[in-house]
Amino acid sequence: MPQEQRKVGFLLGIGIVFVPVIFGWFLLRKGYSEKARVWGLGYTALITTIIFFGENGPSTVIPTTPTNNSPSNVAHSPTPEPESVNNVNIDKYAGKIDPAALYPYTAKGGFEKTIKKYGSRLKEITSFRKQAAEKAIDSGKCDSVIASELSDKSTLKNLNFWVDCNNGERIYLDEHQLKNDAEVLTQQELAINKRDAMTACEKGIKSNVQFPSSVDIHHFSGTSYYEAPTTHNVILEMDFDAKNGLGNELPYKAICTFPVGEEASIEIKPR
Repeated sequence: MPQEQRKVGFLLGIGIVFVPVIFGWFLLRKGYSEKARVWGLGYTALITTIIFFGENGPSTVIPTTPTNNSPSNVAHSPTPEPESVNNVNIDKYAGKIDPAALYPYTAKGGFEKTIKKYGSRLKEITSFRKQAAEKAIDSGKCDSVIASELSDKSTLKNLNFWVDCNNGERIYLDEHQLKNDAEVLTQQELAINKRDAMTACEKGIKSNVQFPSSVDIHHFSGTSYYEAPTTHNVILEMDFDAKNGLGNELPYKAICTFPVGEEASIEIKPR
């Protein structure tokens, strides 16, 4: 008895039209006519060919003429300046200077004394604070600026500024250094080292006692060295014995202070 032929239903027809790669193969099941299979599988083959080998499909052709994006063109193309890409200016300090570090000095902000003393140069101070922060970043020694302030070392004729960085470095710059593009040195780089501090302190002790040859310094048990973490000012304490005018040997303590960029001082007291 001849087998009844199946008809291509509406849903199967829709599936073949839109997803022939999957639904076209359903026509191979028993019952479909040869004509339906030829048309359906032919359509499936056509769509598959277009997908894989059409204009937007994979290509094995290797261009012999360099394109605009080829490595040869890129290598010889001028590199844009860091500050400008596609004619749009980029702030190279963005994210590296805390906005709070450059808040202007105002009376409401509690800077009445600063304004009174430096009022005639207030606009310059604002500009110099920004320059000091940028110069610190440019030095490569400051990862990001958290403060840029007018120093109490300033005078009306010579403004001084200090910059604190997130990595713990502090940098001092005066207006002449900012104007003349001077080298940037951190407090740590300028600080006296322990060996030089001990040598200087020993000389200070001997120059402040009545009989220098009688000085006996306790290098191991009576010496302490401290370097401040931000300013890197050094304080060195040294215990020693020395003879007085009566020839008696007495105990003393020397406190030697070495502020960065300033003259050292020594204080001697009995212990």
